[in-house]
Amino acid sequence: MNIFIFIAGVGVVMLVAYDFFYTTLSSSGAGLLTHHMNHRIWYFFLFLSKTFQTKRPLRLAGVFILLSTLALWVLLFWAGLYLMLLSEERSVVSSTKEETAGLLDKIYFSGYVLSTMGNGDFKSGSKFWQVLTAVFSFTGFIFITTAISYFVSVSTAIINKRTLSLCISNLGNSPQQILLNTWNGHDFSRLMPYVAQLQQLLNKHTQSHMAYPVLHFFHTGHKKDAVAVNLTNLDEALSIWWLAVQQEDDIARKDLMPLRDAISFHLNMLKHTFIKPVPQEEPLPALAALTKAGIAIADDPEEIRTKFQQLKSRRSLLSGLLQNDGWSWQDIYNGKSSG
Repeated sequence: MNIFIFIAGVGVVMLVAYDFFYTTLSSSGAGLLTHHMNHRIWYFFLFLSKTFQTKRPLRLAGVFILLSTLALWVLLFWAGLYLMLLSEERSVVSSTKEETAGLLDKIYFSGYVLSTMGNGDFKSGSKFWQVLTAVFSFTGFIFITTAISYFVSVSTAIINKRTLSLCISNLGNSPQQILLNTWNGHDFSRLMPYVAQLQQLLNKHTQSHMAYPVLHFFHTGHKKDAVAVNLTNLDEALSIWWLAVQQEDDIARKDLMPLRDAISFHLNMLKHTFIKPVPQEEPLPALAALTKAGIAIADDPEEIRTKFQQLKSRRSLLSGLLQNDGWSWQDIYNGKSSG
């Protein structure tokens, strides 16, 4: 036996096994291999989207990344077992004549062992290889069932993600529209019945995001389904309410703090895994429509500008969230700002 080839095979198997089980079972993010591969594929799709000025590539990215992750795990498991079988000439023999299997035969044998198909044209060449084959056959069964469970969980998380986005977009398709739709002529009490539901959906989405990071790469070209856009709309609506509207309700502010904190937690989670703050001059919201609806706005535009400057770090994170998902502040304010 060539011990160096055998150890190399064991190393590959251990590396992919750790990456696989950490990604699918830890609920703490993706393994190192999966993390780096997924991000590079996403940035490639993002590059294509920006180059050709279309979001169509991003719509394909999520499924492609998920299938690429599966292919990575399968190929590395397969390669690891193949290297181990390659370390000894008679690790695999034919079932009838017990002739030594060739290189291609060992690739075939290692593949059907992992797939648990149980073909009988080749067999292990010794007791040691019989035991090892049995171990890998059982590992293949665990791999298949765990991968299926993981994909089902990701599909459920995608549905929850879109539910959150639709719940926000139903309130309005811009920060101003959210405020206008929840204004009853005196205050924004119409928003209160939705706060608990939004907080619950957002917390669930955040936890799903931590457990299944591939969720980040499932993009939709419709603003109504886009969490990045609608979460920014909601956060900006709260900022306008607190920083630009004159008639503030301290009780309402306290009621909304858990939702604001849930958004903050989500942004900070993304900051450590997916997005980077983008230091740029974020636009100020246009407030004419709010004034026309009878909402009292601070008279001094410079005062509003100064207050929004205090949210520089938060809005930089929102910029990163939008850009990393193929959107921009133009999709929030249509390029309009107030001075």
